[in-house]
Amino acid sequence: MAYLLGQNLARYFIWDGIRALDYLTMLPEVDASRLGVTGSSGGGTLTTYISMLDPRVKAASIVTFITSIPKKIENRINDAESDPEQDIAGLLEVGIDHTEMVGMIAPRPVLIGAATRDFFPIEGTRKTFGEAQEIYKKLGVPDHIKMVEFDHRHMYSQPLREATYAWFDRWLRGVEDEVHEPPIVTEKDEALQVTPTGQVITSLGGKTVYDFNRAEAERLMRQLEAKRRQPGYRTQLAGKIEQRLFGDVGLGQTLAQVAGNPIPEAQKVSESNIEDLTFEKLLLTTESGIVVPVRVILPRTHAARLPAVVYLRDRSGADDSPELFEALARLGRLVAVADVRGFGETMSARRISDPHLDYFDPRDGMDADFTFASFFLGRPLLGMRVRDARSVVSFLRARSDVDPVHITIVGRHWAGVVALFAAESEPAVSSVVVEGTPVSFAEIAETELYNQPVSLMLPGVLQDFDFPDVIGALAPRPLLVLNPEDEMTRNLDRENARQAVESIQQAYQRAGAERVFKEDIVAFEPDIQKTIVKWIVEH
Repeated sequence: MAYLLGQNLARYFIWDGIRALDYLTMLPEVDASRLGVTGSSGGGTLTTYISMLDPRVKAASIVTFITSIPKKIENRINDAESDPEQDIAGLLEVGIDHTEMVGMIAPRPVLIGAATRDFFPIEGTRKTFGEAQEIYKKLGVPDHIKMVEFDHRHMYSQPLREATYAWFDRWLRGVEDEVHEPPIVTEKDEALQVTPTGQVITSLGGKTVYDFNRAEAERLMRQLEAKRRQPGYRTQLAGKIEQRLFGDVGLGQTLAQVAGNPIPEAQKVSESNIEDLTFEKLLLTTESGIVVPVRVILPRTHAARLPAVVYLRDRSGADDSPELFEALARLGRLVAVADVRGFGETMSARRISDPHLDYFDPRDGMDADFTFASFFLGRPLLGMRVRDARSVVSFLRARSDVDPVHITIVGRHWAGVVALFAAESEPAVSSVVVEGTPVSFAEIAETELYNQPVSLMLPGVLQDFDFPDVIGALAPRPLLVLNPEDEMTRNLDRENARQAVESIQQAYQRAGAERVFKEDIVAFEPDIQKTIVKWIVEH
């Protein structure tokens, strides 16, 4: 939930580490002028950040963490991210990579420990070390940085530990010699626990990270409620949404400038006629290197331009209904079934390919990985998918057989969130249908447990708006919201659904368009499809 607040879980870990240094400096047996920090993997992350931020650290040994962020992103297919607190949103956007992190520790001594077969790519480690070496040379202390690497997988191995001992001996004790680790007996958990239960919160009480996050979420929602009462809030909303979706593109730019070429390049793969329908398969290039598969279904014969329906497939498309698409086509619609990036034919494997990393298996697989990587870039994956959806709309508007003022967008579940944002930021969309989507980011941020995926989130979104603001901004265009979900992806009952969309209903009332907004609960799939078809035909 910290992403929604514009924060990151790492800040709590880092602060705990800094407070540990506070404690050490209070001990009479500790020389506060000779403090060192080391850690491996997530501990290497903390070593890096604590050493960057606290000048009391006089020497650091960063083990199995330093690489380069681009190389880390490239390796996502082999390293499903299970600790995304390492992924600070916007780092690459502002020009910060691991080289800059090590550079912020300079000129203090830093040892970089690496494993050649790590999922933190060794190529990135070597590159960063080379760049950091140049920084230390320019500062006149080239011997203050060193890299050691050993041929093994991700671990704080004995050779890496011995290198760390020697590094600290040199820079904290003034002793240079080989170090050999004696036999180690691993302590039992009970011997290491400071509290009776082994957990501070259950033994001593206090606040959890969730408590702090919830308090911040409540503060932001009070702040947002005050903003909504300001005269310029609604006129500025579209720009705020664009900025959160696409990064710092500049609010003076037009939608077309933000999205790039509004009409994507299209390659027709095949065309066939079956009974009374024509089926086309196309590939749309929505930006360099990104291809969106689209299937177009339309009546074989039609006298005029057709109203169009953009149907965004959800994830693997396992719940797609060809009957739904064909029914709409036979009712005089041109139906474009599209796979935005990471969905449908472009969806990556759920699980990673390396059997040695089977302990890394996040719930949403590569979808979560790609989202965390996109946060580094300052370009959330949700915004990229919205861009793809808008490109499909632009493609349809340019077709000679499409009525450009009658384009409906449909999305279910995860694809429904993409559809709502695409419609809000693309005025050419004339009506919207979504089913099984959340209706509040704040609800996710204020709860301890949630099941909605991170790919639906925008870093810092609650500083500017909540999901009802986005949905309400669709007024006066027709909108059907079916089976809205809570933070656990459970369908709301009728009363809770009515309450959840109350502010959206009010937005439509202010626009004098209450008749074209509908929220409904429909239990069974055949009835859901009938409801969708009926709404599209009527609107």
